[in-house]
Amino acid sequence: MTSATIDVARFSEHFNDAPVIEVSGRTYPVDVQYVGDTEDRDEGVRQQIADLLVEIEQGRFGPRGDALVFLPGERDIRELAKALRDNDRLRVLPLYARLSQAEQNRVFQSGGSGMRVVLATNVAETSLTVPGFAT
Repeated sequence: MTSATIDVARFSEHFNDAPVIEVSGRTYPVDVQYVGDTEDRDEGVRQQIADLLVEIEQGRFGPRGDALVFLPGERDIRELAKALRDNDRLRVLPLYARLSQAEQNRVFQSGGSGMRVVLATNVAETSLTVPGFAT
């Protein structure tokens, strides 16, 4: 079992003093940018995210890096990916459960041109390490 919040002693005791193995992970500095509320919630938020990604790509917040965008669900991911597809400076990589394995694997492949923008549900927040993401 893996967990970031489990009561280790209680869990071990419950299973006859089962051994506990701790595996330390790597952490990276993260710059979090939040999108504010808008009148037209869906379209407004998509546009704000698109604008923010362009600003990141242009280096407004420091050295340019890749971006991981958390969205509520598959529909939101597909709609934002569609809105970003004409920007050739961004390499948009959707990530959700119903994508084929080949499409999901694109997130882990290096190379290509443009800033990588991974659009994912929050499952990626705790269960995924994307190689090459510095921030």
